[in-house]
Amino acid sequence: MEHRLLAKTCAFATLFALLVYLYRVTWSRRSNHKRQPPVPAGSWPLIGHLRLLASSPLSHIALANLADKYGPIFQIKFGVHPVLVVSSWELAEECLAKNDKVFVNRPRTLAVEQLAYNSAMFGFSPYGPYWRELHALPFLRWLDIGGYEKNMMRTAKQLDGILQGWLEEHKRFHSSEKENGQHDFIDTMLDIPHIVQDKLSSFESNTVIKATCLAMISGGIDTTTTTLTWALSLLLNNPHVLKKALDELDTIVGKERLVNDSDMENLVYLQAIIKETTRLYPAGPLSGPRVAINDCNISGYHVQAGTRLFVNIHKIHRDPRVWPDPYEFRPERFLTTHKHVDVRGQNFELIPFGSGRRICHGISFSFQIMPFTLATLLQAF
Repeated sequence: MEHRLLAKTCAFATLFALLVYLYRVTWSRRSNHKRQPPVPAGSWPLIGHLRLLASSPLSHIALANLADKYGPIFQIKFGVHPVLVVSSWELAEECLAKNDKVFVNRPRTLAVEQLAYNSAMFGFSPYGPYWRELHALPFLRWLDIGGYEKNMMRTAKQLDGILQGWLEEHKRFHSSEKENGQHDFIDTMLDIPHIVQDKLSSFESNTVIKATCLAMISGGIDTTTTTLTWALSLLLNNPHVLKKALDELDTIVGKERLVNDSDMENLVYLQAIIKETTRLYPAGPLSGPRVAINDCNISGYHVQAGTRLFVNIHKIHRDPRVWPDPYEFRPERFLTTHKHVDVRGQNFELIPFGSGRRICHGISFSFQIMPFTLATLLQAF
């Protein structure tokens, strides 16, 4: 009996979703007489172009393959959501600089709701292994196919318990720690809850503090360790680059002391190694998704409000028009031909941290920690 009820419910949900899809398609054809971006063939009802992503286990590679066929700008559907994909630095600049106010919002997703304190986390990134199943089909959320929401709720509860414990401990000892000169990030946040509350009135101050702490931890640890892992791998596979890095350390720092923060600005080859690593293997090969709040025009194409945007950073960083021998690990390029290319979002040929209002807030922290950690590893081991 229960199986029959579930089958009937699923059939009704599917029929309802199909009717919604047909309505949207009909409305879209009637209202969209303006020039639209290229759309790959093979869109299916309900799931859109999701099946095309099966061409590679890595989504940015699958989208790069589509860009090779359809050009640097095209539009696909992830389930019922229209998604604009751009894969050139010129288009990235047009979206993230000229139209930054249009693509300022993040889409609301299940991951954001459950794991990012319902959008209270300022630097959240919903990209992950579950996005193909869930971005795609929101009307099936109540079925929780695969148990993703249940797992996210359990994980969110565990994380919140840890963060709440930290917060309560800091509140208990806040005054004494200030008197003893022991003041950390949570203490600083506790000193300005009224400011946080005024600016983000829809969130309670404790939620803002916990969400900000989680954003710093989750956003900073994984991306930093991933980049350092790639850097070490690239150095081990390119002994001549490793030797140059060690020679620079011996020249600038010497062998009588350990490297320190003040040495970083003089270790220019080491900085070039970090830049070249983020070019070849950006921690986020696809930009965090954005959503257009208004209609706009991108490269002569009409883009409707509500369209989601992905910038294929991986594809841009390997553009042979910009990077000669783009697949080779050549840190020297940042000391010669690309000496003035920075990673802080102003040079769209290299945007490992994104650009515009949604640029990664941890960029300064990252470029303090990564060179120092890499230099320490090279010197000590």
